[in-house]
Amino acid sequence: MLSVLSNVRQPAVAGSFYPADPSDLAALVDHFLAHGRIKRLAVSPSVLIVPHAGYLYSGSVAGVGFAQIGDVRRVILLGASHHARFDGAVVCGSTQWCTPLGTVRVDEPAVARLLDAPPFRRDDRVHRPEHALEVELPFLQRKLADFTIIPVLLSQPTPTQAQQVSAALARLVASGALLVVSSDLSHYPSQADAERVDQCTIEAILAGDVVNFQAVMDAQLAAGIPGLHTCACGAQAIKIGMTVARLLSLGAARLLKYQNSGSVSGDAARVVGYAAIGFYA
Repeated sequence: MLSVLSNVRQPAVAGSFYPADPSDLAALVDHFLAHGRIKRLAVSPSVLIVPHAGYLYSGSVAGVGFAQIGDVRRVILLGASHHARFDGAVVCGSTQWCTPLGTVRVDEPAVARLLDAPPFRRDDRVHRPEHALEVELPFLQRKLADFTIIPVLLSQPTPTQAQQVSAALARLVASGALLVVSSDLSHYPSQADAERVDQCTIEAILAGDVVNFQAVMDAQLAAGIPGLHTCACGAQAIKIGMTVARLLSLGAARLLKYQNSGSVSGDAARVVGYAAIGFYA
């Protein structure tokens, strides 16, 4: 029994980022998805950027994003590690991921193909404490009937490695996989500053130019905006998502919803921004 359990990635943030009780979690996610369906577009995105904060703060934004997806059977979960620094891209060795809603199978053949080429490698230690991918799973579990996941974490890939990761993930998306990019936006400026910063960041994402996206973030960080620590904590993952969209000649990206934590908490002094953005064929 221990060998079986050791191959299941256990939840790291159940009870903190989202409810640990299965009934409470299902009801909350369904609530967010139901409100998101009101704004559902006619087509399903091929690449979807969604936030990964506590559901109290970012759940309504994530719900609008996940409400857009159709009946996909394979989902790539891509995010940036909050706990470790490394180059390349790290996949998880677990065969299943667990949330309070049950287990989800890892697409082992797809992971094996990724590991056959650089810069992918396996490291369960990087995945074990990380919330960026985990918090997306309950939305997928409530939205999709049957699916597998390909969990990938980044930190500091070199430009060459970023191109290799983008090319490999683009092949998976071209075969029908959905790429879910996990990232929040600005961290800790005032609400007024966050709205200005996030608008610039979002416009750069929608424009689809990775070089300009990085330049916009660099300029805002250099501007001395009080409290601004980052424009996007998953910037590396966003850049991969943008590159995949370019490689596949996807159409214009769409902003689906924007919000920041100040509108939920009432604290306008120190906020985090969230957006759901879809790239469509």
